[in-house]
Amino acid sequence: MKLTKGRLIFVLLSLVVIVLLGIMVGLQLLIITTPTATTVSVASTEQTNPPTPTESAPVASATAIQVGLATIAPTALPVEPTATPVAPTLAPPTEAPPTPVPPTPAPATAIPAPPSATPEPPTATPEKVLVPPPAPTLTSEPTIAAPKAIAVATNTSAPPADIRLGETDRAVDCKFATEIVQLFLERQMKLRVARVHFNSVNDLFLALASDDANQKVDLTLCYIDPDDRTYLQQYDSTLLFVASNYAAREQKRLSVMGNSKMIVQLKTQQPCVYNFLKNLDFGDLQFSAADANQWLAQNSERIAAWSQCQ
Repeated sequence: MKLTKGRLIFVLLSLVVIVLLGIMVGLQLLIITTPTATTVSVASTEQTNPPTPTESAPVASATAIQVGLATIAPTALPVEPTATPVAPTLAPPTEAPPTPVPPTPAPATAIPAPPSATPEPPTATPEKVLVPPPAPTLTSEPTIAAPKAIAVATNTSAPPADIRLGETDRAVDCKFATEIVQLFLERQMKLRVARVHFNSVNDLFLALASDDANQKVDLTLCYIDPDDRTYLQQYDSTLLFVASNYAAREQKRLSVMGNSKMIVQLKTQQPCVYNFLKNLDFGDLQFSAADANQWLAQNSERIAAWSQCQ
């Protein structure tokens, strides 16, 4: 069985206690077997103070022996004085130490490890990140905005006009109706009207929604439903209808559409023109006249009904 440090100390202390007990027993035996001065003093005390009747017989015998010795003493031969052994002074018995309690082991103190032969690499100091200074803002060269889409018209030299009518080539002809409206507004309403032709439908609606005075148009009779609904969604409230539709052919409905600003202006400032456009009705676009002048001459009563200012 493996001895721990605590058990070894306990065994050693036990051996020390056993040795001390042996010494104490030996000293007691030595005291018992050796006469001491205490015995002589007791005898003297007994001669001075005779025992009481209640004392035991052994005490009386001891007194007689002492008297006999005193009588014999004058005739005794000289004897060399015997050294009276001096009783050793006994130290008070040593108390047995208490059974040792194994000490509570103290928390182990961390012993620093010896320095390694290989030196540790130094801790890398984080490098400072250099933030580049902000680039100077160039004020001398202003940012150029991306150019806006420009509607390209075929007759860019159209004269100044009070109303600009936009048109383009469509599957259902809308240019003949546009020419009739132009002539009526010029002759009956005494307005300057310009017809602006575009090569594509995209350019037509781009110009109709534009605010640029050099490229915008105010009205068009070439909106076809349902083909052009995407433009209505694209430009949203910029475009407005004057009325529902003025003609229908081959499941296509044609309507007068204008820039919202122009529509509001016609309602408030030129109600006769607005009513004329709202009342247009060309049926199925089957025209028997050779041109717009002839059609106006043949349909004067219809034109008069359309242009009522009430």
